[in-house]
Amino acid sequence: SSSISSSSSSSSSSSSSEATTVSVAVSGTEGRCLAFVTCELVVTVTKPGVVVAAASELTLSVSGVELPASPAPALRLVHSTPTSLSVTVSLPPMASGTASLALAAPTSPPAPFTASVTVHPQAPAITSVEPSTATAAGGTLVTVTATFLPAVTSAQELSVLLGGASPFTSVSLLWSNDRATSFTAATPAAASTGETTVSVSSSPASAPASAPADAPA
Repeated sequence: SSSISSSSSSSSSSSSSEATTVSVAVSGTEGRCLAFVTCELVVTVTKPGVVVAAASELTLSVSGVELPASPAPALRLVHSTPTSLSVTVSLPPMASGTASLALAAPTSPPAPFTASVTVHPQAPAITSVEPSTATAAGGTLVTVTATFLPAVTSAQELSVLLGGASPFTSVSLLWSNDRATSFTAATPAAASTGETTVSVSSSPASAPASAPADAPA
């Protein structure tokens, strides 16, 4: 399935019937581009004013976001007629933001066909808490790894809570980047035994990531 994520238009003639429009549809079940995963787009230009025989005749530029060194955005021609030009674009994994696309051919109108697509941030999540059990008295050293928190440079930028209220102590950052953050911390004393949650947020403020943990007596 797909959904229209953005569109823009440019005029190739003073007549409205000759207007050129550009639309972008995001392929896949999500219906939107997500950060740090490949995003497949279908870009369609109506009344392009140009016909091409292969994708190699087209030039694609992507700006507004930081692209990885590799792979480069990939382009494939779906069809090209005087009334419609359609291509698929594969955007490599990148951070969230707004990607501006410019598609041009050697014989295209004066300005390239342009559109934009939003790359949405991933929801933060805790992927591991080791060990996953601790004593109710507190003081158990655990290693926590969370994905898609804003990257931090020091442990002071992390807020780690047990049960949404009791802060962990002795937080020590192991590593952090845009994709994942890992740190060690000592559990606080728990008011009761049983399963509770560990939540993590980072500064600048982010939606907290959380995961269950046990606090046996």
